[in-house]
Amino acid sequence: MKLYELAPQYSALKMMLGDAETEEDAAAALAAFEEAEGKLLDKVDGLLAVLAELEALGKAAKEEAARLRDRGAVAEKAAGRLRAYLARNMAASEIKVIDCPRGRVTLRAGKERVVITDADALPTQFREMRVEIVPKKKDILDHYHATGEIVSGVDVVTGEGYVQIK
Repeated sequence: MKLYELAPQYSALKMMLGDAETEEDAAAALAAFEEAEGKLLDKVDGLLAVLAELEALGKAAKEEAARLRDRGAVAEKAAGRLRAYLARNMAASEIKVIDCPRGRVTLRAGKERVVITDADALPTQFREMRVEIVPKKKDILDHYHATGEIVSGVDVVTGEGYVQIK
């Protein structure tokens, strides 16, 4: 039986248990309730086992992704060092172009770039003022809880329920 089928059955039997008029009805309702409770607990226990496995799989996948990301970064650094090595040696040999079966290597002049050493010393024509407005969500929620007043421009919503497993 599915959990969504067991939950309403469990609730109905719980109500029947409270509404039993005779001792025989109460005993029958109690037996049915205990059986439904056992099925519900078995189903939830099975779901917890699947949940634990999926969470472990997710954690392992994240760890593997991090390992591969680190390995990729090491390979990219090595490639950068080889490019710099090739450029230094081509410049030292005064070779501008090398054609080989795997590709063509061309030594290019470096691009000009600006390095800011003291931003305060820059003339105003070369500066830009930026202002960022960031809402204080925690303060807004605290105000709502304290006064019950909803600040204009805001909706206070309740997120979806979730389960906590310990």
